[in-house]
Amino acid sequence: MSKPVNLLGQEIFPTASMGIAIAHAGYERPEEMLIDADLAMYEAKSVGRDRITLFSPEMRAHSSKQLE
Repeated sequence: MSKPVNLLGQEIFPTASMGIAIAHAGYERPEEMLIDADLAMYEAKSVGRDRITLFSPEMRAHSSKQLE
């Protein structure tokens, strides 16, 4: 992903941000883990993109506060 890509004659520089959630006994449904990975991905993007961030429970608490 670090090399530029030629797209229709235009050079673009793609980046990738990834959120990781590690499975634990507290998950009751698979989508809960996906939600946590998604929160971690948005956290990775918010600190500068092209990053990898591991989910922490504080991210869920922060997200809930923002919704309020």
